[in-house]
Amino acid sequence: MAEITTTSDVFTDEDMKERNIDDFTLVWLDGNIDEKSKDDTCKQFRSIINYLKIFDNLEECYNYILTVNKEKIFLIVSSKFALTIVQRIHRLEQIEYIYILCLNPSLHEKWTKKYSTIIHGVYNDKELLVGKLTEDVQNSETFFNALILLCTPMTMVSPSSVIVTPSNEQSKHVDFSWFTWYQILIDVMLNMDYTLKEKQNMLNECKQYFNGNVKELQRIDEFDKNCKPSTTNTLLEDDNTIDNQSRCDAYLLEATEIDRNSMIWWYRNYSFFARVIIKAFRTQNIDTLFKFGYIIKNLHNQLKQLHFHSLIQPNNFFVYLGVWMNQKELETIQANVGAFTSILSFLLLNCDKTAELDLIQSQEIGNTRKKIILFEFNLDSGIITKYPFVKIENCVLLTVGTVFRLISIEKLQTTFASKASSVKEIWLAKLMVFNEENTLQINTINYIKERFDQDTNLILLGVFIEHFMGDTIKATEYFRALHNHLPSNHEDRGEIYTFMAHFYFKQNNDDRAFKLYEKAVEFFLEQRPLNNIKLIKLNNDMGVLSMRKKNYDQALICHNNALTLCFDSCSTIDYSLLALTWANIGSTYAIKGENHKALNIYEKLLQYELKTFPSKNEAILVTYQNLGSIHGVLGHADEAINYFHMLRNIVLETDPTQCLTLSEVCHDIAAIYIKERNYQMALTELETELEYKLQACVLANPYSRPNQAGRIESKMSLRSKHLEAMLGYISIKKIGMSLREVQRI
Repeated sequence: MAEITTTSDVFTDEDMKERNIDDFTLVWLDGNIDEKSKDDTCKQFRSIINYLKIFDNLEECYNYILTVNKEKIFLIVSSKFALTIVQRIHRLEQIEYIYILCLNPSLHEKWTKKYSTIIHGVYNDKELLVGKLTEDVQNSETFFNALILLCTPMTMVSPSSVIVTPSNEQSKHVDFSWFTWYQILIDVMLNMDYTLKEKQNMLNECKQYFNGNVKELQRIDEFDKNCKPSTTNTLLEDDNTIDNQSRCDAYLLEATEIDRNSMIWWYRNYSFFARVIIKAFRTQNIDTLFKFGYIIKNLHNQLKQLHFHSLIQPNNFFVYLGVWMNQKELETIQANVGAFTSILSFLLLNCDKTAELDLIQSQEIGNTRKKIILFEFNLDSGIITKYPFVKIENCVLLTVGTVFRLISIEKLQTTFASKASSVKEIWLAKLMVFNEENTLQINTINYIKERFDQDTNLILLGVFIEHFMGDTIKATEYFRALHNHLPSNHEDRGEIYTFMAHFYFKQNNDDRAFKLYEKAVEFFLEQRPLNNIKLIKLNNDMGVLSMRKKNYDQALICHNNALTLCFDSCSTIDYSLLALTWANIGSTYAIKGENHKALNIYEKLLQYELKTFPSKNEAILVTYQNLGSIHGVLGHADEAINYFHMLRNIVLETDPTQCLTLSEVCHDIAAIYIKERNYQMALTELETELEYKLQACVLANPYSRPNQAGRIESKMSLRSKHLEAMLGYISIKKIGMSLREVQRI
């Protein structure tokens, strides 16, 4: 027996790994567990940290620890394995503290001194160990949340460091992408509708997670019974004519006491909710965020309602948070003065500067960081802010996503350190709440809305994840979670099917993509009035996907459906979509080898395009290319060369820097001349192709990264050698040129 699980048989080990929604994991390594008392011991341990993994094999325990990268591990180990496992894991970041449970603590007194920062005691009394574990978990919650605040959510974004340009390239500014993603996500969650059904789904998730944990299940039932949802004040949302005093009075009328009926009380007193939400934001676990969205939205609304009722401070006042840091983390803060920062989840801050310093210094034991950063947040209660906060006793609770600007960071005198502390440096970082609109972020969002024709942030967020963050898998997860959350008749469900199909198409999961395209078509067909534009695009996408699957008959059905919709549209025909549909039909016939049908379609398409589009439109150039290729396959040399010449002339006139396009045209013409045994003309075209290839390499160098330019040049070099060999063969065998003349070329 290697591993013992304490959860219900309903869930596999993999299920439980995915379901560890908390920030802490408790690992118990013991080769000789007393089976009679095991159940009671497990209940005690799980009352502190619910997620418990038990091992009786050292290697399997060690391998499991190595796989944990999103949680902090508290390890309880027996005397038999203590020294070996400590030596192997004491430097791992995921290890929070280690506790040794044995019969004779004196055996471990000497060697454990070397690891005193990570080993929090040697015990022969289980009750004492449980007490120490409880204390450490409570202290770790404060420190770990602060560490998350520093490393992830307070992502520094300089407003002048990013320029948003309409480009197909993914944004290289990861910090800005994360910052904007987070702000859009919060907007999405705070504008969703959460009913009692969503609350019940969340509670069911909690009950499954706490299966067998009587203490936590009782808390969940108590929350269900006592906690009441907030009510929003639509008057305050919509009426801009009301002055600030009237707004304050309105908040006073709706304010309720912060008691066990309040979401604020539960978030503050039941740390499980806070840990789950913080971890979900930190790990970008969208599914968990949606499941706990009921708490997030109601907590934000209650803060909004109580914002003015609870604050009796001057307009500008200060709250504090102390964080232990190392030198590298300090330098990151120093390098980002003037940048925006965003708070992850909801955050409780101390109104007393001295008390916060004393608190953070009291957590010094076991802490390898020897610098303290005291964050001083300058709040403003004199305005209606989109970032509400509430004063609770001597603390302030900030809402999710509050944005600050980092004003300065300076070193304080060591007199601020307590006498018992060995800390040598205390730094003060000053931040000001940022109530203005972030122009850069707004421009980015507006660009995406225009580029992808989206008005709702529900869809916009998924597009942003895929386009700007370059994470197709995460975008798919987002739309899947959105699909599971929204009602079946929600107006955005068709768009969700469409984008999920696009993402699976990119992942080469063709069968799943096609089914989702079908679901999208089915959804839009039920809408009134019919959205023909969406249906045309979807049928064309299904046709392209069918072509990739080599199901050409199915592709023709889809493209012809799109063609019918183009002409059946009650509104003005979208000429670009009509041209695209005809082009797709022609390409399908060409791939099937039905070249005469393809030629007929392309000729009709060209006549239509010449009447509809400017003569140098890109679509017309593509049609010239297709007509040249089809005529070439059919042996119509003169017609093929004529279309290729028209294509080349337009490119030379409109954009002569398109050297790669021009080289391909030369190559196609040369192939026709070779087929016709006109080797002199073939030689001329091949020489021209070679020149264009080399020009493309030269043009690429100034605008490409060095390694990218090198790859292009290497590729062009191989292509050039191939062309030179062809030139040599044609010249010597058919034209009579000398080898020296060929080499000069």
